Amino acid sequence: MWLLIYIICFCIFVSGDILSLNGNDWSLENKNQSINIKANVPGQIHLDLLNASIIEEPYYDYNDIDYRWILYDTWKLTKSFKLSSDMYDKKKIRLRCDGIDTIATIILNNKTIKKVD
Repeated sequence: MWLLIYIICFCIFVSGDILSLNGNDWSLENKNQSINIKANVPGQIHLDLLNASIIEEPYYDYNDIDYRWILYDTWKLTKSFKLSSDMYDKKKIRLRCDGIDTIATIILNNKTIKKVD
C-alpha cells in the first residue's frame, strides 16, 4: 500500500485578499535529510520523488513494494513567503489548507498551529 500525500492547496486569506502558496517552490525533505528536493503544491510526494529521478514509475511492476520506504519515512514540506504590509497589518489572518489526506503538523514561524490526523 502506498502512502499518498495529496496537498490540494495552501492559501492565506486576509480580509478578502488571498495569497496562494501553491507552486513548485516548495522543498521536500525526509527525516534524516538525505533527500531534499523541490516539490509541487498541489502534489504528491511520490510524484516529486519521480520528478527528481529518485524513484522510477511507482506503479510499474513491483515498484509499489520496492518503494515502501517512502511510507515509513517522515516527510517535511516547507516554503518561505512574505505577506505584504497591508496584509500583515490586519487583525485576522487565516491559513487554509485543502486536501491534506494524512497525518500532518502545520507549523508557521516555528509555532505549531494545527495537527491533522
